[in-house]
Amino acid sequence: MTVRFENNPLKFQVSEQSSSDKATTILPVLDPPEADSITAFLRKPEMRERLQRQFASGTFTGKAGSTLDLSGEGLILLGMGKAISFHPDILHSTLLKFASNLKDGKNRKWILAFSSEMVKAM
Repeated sequence: MTVRFENNPLKFQVSEQSSSDKATTILPVLDPPEADSITAFLRKPEMRERLQRQFASGTFTGKAGSTLDLSGEGLILLGMGKAISFHPDILHSTLLKFASNLKDGKNRKWILAFSSEMVKAM
């Protein structure tokens, strides 16, 4: 299996996808999350404002083990905890736990994306 890594500077790109080819972005996020640093292929432009509201209200904090599943909108956020205490095993175990949720989904196209902050933490 080949995994392609792309450094994508675009932020909040709204992709036009056919209903049969919708992809969901899985994004590991550090605590505290910042909506402006998220690079994702969102299905609707209003998702940016929705994320900012959820981050401001504390609905999703980015704590290790927390999940914000907006897969219907094309985005899943996985909390990784504080950058200073991040270890790749946290990402690995979180993805393994969450993988069982993905196998039953109708969507078979997933994009695992990393913010620049997450890449620095790794």
